[in-house]
Amino acid sequence: MKVKISVLILILFCVILNAQSLYNTKLYGFNGIVKTVTSYEYENQDLKKENYKSKTMLYFNTSGELTKSIRDIKSSDRIYTFKSTFISAKNKVFQLRYDYDSKLSDSITYEKINKNLYSIHGKEIETNIKTIGKQFIDDFGRDLSSDYEYYDGSKIIEKYSYRNILENNLVTKYINNFDGKLVTENLKYYEFDENKNPTKILFFELDDKSTKKIIIREFTYY
Repeated sequence: MKVKISVLILILFCVILNAQSLYNTKLYGFNGIVKTVTSYEYENQDLKKENYKSKTMLYFNTSGELTKSIRDIKSSDRIYTFKSTFISAKNKVFQLRYDYDSKLSDSITYEKINKNLYSIHGKEIETNIKTIGKQFIDDFGRDLSSDYEYYDGSKIIEKYSYRNILENNLVTKYINNFDGKLVTENLKYYEFDENKNPTKILFFELDDKSTKKIIIREFTYY
């Protein structure tokens, strides 16, 4: 298995081109030549680093392509780490995902259909679970929405989708639909850095303005 995985990665790197594809700084709305973005998620106003609920690190190359992501999730006294490697080609992005044991769990291909649409095809390595979906972006490359269906063989076992509502290049509302259960999150941005990237994001209930969670971001640049 390890030999096959190494050959797959080598083949994917051999087709890398300079043309910017889907997963890049434009998709996230980042400004400047971003090197890394570290996001700490908190459930209350106690914003000490050690109190985060989850931490996500995104790594970009000098062309603005996302190359790697690392997500730490706290659970009782343990931290579970999940990693992804992104390999960008002319009209495709290949994502290799690893579980908390650093074992390759699944692979996903995002392929450009037209200026505003990518198709998504994923496969879990050791099961029959497959993912088929679509991702939509606006004319400026911002992430608008995605729709996913998860299959076990030919049977649909889950459906998931999300919608981003944008205003002035920032997400003001995020609508999550998992198997018919809708969750809406409203966002407000604070404390912009020298490149006009927000370093503090509040997620709140629209009715009573109560805070649901807070994200603190740290940017580094080339």
